Amino acid sequence: MFARDSIDSTIGRRPELVGAAQWDLLRRVILERDPKTIAVDISPTHAFSDGLSAGEWEQLQAALPPVYQQRVTHAENLALDYQAIRAPRCSPRTSA
Repeated sequence: MFARDSIDSTIGRRPELVGAAQWDLLRRVILERDPKTIAVDISPTHAFSDGLSAGEWEQLQAALPPVYQQRVTHAENLALDYQAIRAPRCSPRTSA
């Protein structure tokens, strides 16, 4: 069974996971997909790109097997670049 198929039979859908369960699911997804790089939104410069708290960073590191810890890279521009692409499309258009 793939991690994405983890349906809670008591509610008929995937539950929103918290605590250790969310990190366990992330570990399972990473093991299934075997990514070459794991980009995280951490930035010492841009608050908008600083998505993980210190506690979440520690939990992420604890959840990942050592081989995957080496693949983690900071991607502080990812959130900024996404916003730059998306923002113009989200703006209301007015006719002149």
